[in-house]
Amino acid sequence: MPATQGVAAPPPSGAIVERYADHLFDGPAGQDFLGALSMGYRELARERDSASDFADAAKFLQRAGAAARGERIWPEEIAARVLPKYALQDLIYARTRLMRAFDQGADQRYPRIAARAQVAFDCWMESQEANRYPEYVHRCRMAFEEAMSQLEAGNGAPAVTPAPTPRQPEGAAACVANACAPLSLYFDLDKDQLSAAEREKLRDWAQAAKTHPGMIVVAAHADRSASTRYNDALAQRRLRHVLGLLAAEGIGRDRIVEARAYGERRVPVPTPDGVVEARNRVVEVWLLSR
Repeated sequence: MPATQGVAAPPPSGAIVERYADHLFDGPAGQDFLGALSMGYRELARERDSASDFADAAKFLQRAGAAARGERIWPEEIAARVLPKYALQDLIYARTRLMRAFDQGADQRYPRIAARAQVAFDCWMESQEANRYPEYVHRCRMAFEEAMSQLEAGNGAPAVTPAPTPRQPEGAAACVANACAPLSLYFDLDKDQLSAAEREKLRDWAQAAKTHPGMIVVAAHADRSASTRYNDALAQRRLRHVLGLLAAEGIGRDRIVEARAYGERRVPVPTPDGVVEARNRVVEVWLLSR
């Protein structure tokens, strides 16, 4: 039906929408990030409504309305949905890439591309939770990958540069209050044992994590200064070391739903091959709590 803007305000962010009119699918077009984000969420809501997924259509309309009002809406938290275990690492990695791009101002430099990436990520999250239509999961994921490749390459302009330092939580308690930024444990060059300072950081996090229920995901990395085969083995040793320390601190293996060594693949800070980069000699630990 034709747009009838102005008839009613979009639903507030926290509202539970049970009924809504078609005019809520339409909204003011905007060239800035929040305008593009609002329109992207409205298009996604329209699509979900046409598929009779009214609950998710309402959720996306809420996000569209919040963005239209000027509220900064972040990509969905991993813990916001019940996801299959096999999809966790890919979605965590995807969200980390997207948040890194936002840290470097991608929403200001490339607002429409950044908005497409965020909407596609939330689409991926929603379709992966439903887990009924693989082609829909694939379509959302490919839309995200396309937008992210443009953001990370700059689409012909200077690329979004990596964050100078991975973001750390203010403290262990803040980290485990919800789906948190990764606990980043850094290793010295060519080492597979943590320093005393990094072990203390892990110990503090583990003590707080024991009081908060939730799944734990661990990912081990190496920088790209050696061969792929060597870095795979090094990351595996780092992973085993951190898992052993977590066990010693009382974090049972039953809470760790996924633990994987990536070697030099999926490095947190992209670099050319052969580059020594301290920020990539890391094991990341996430607590996904509800």
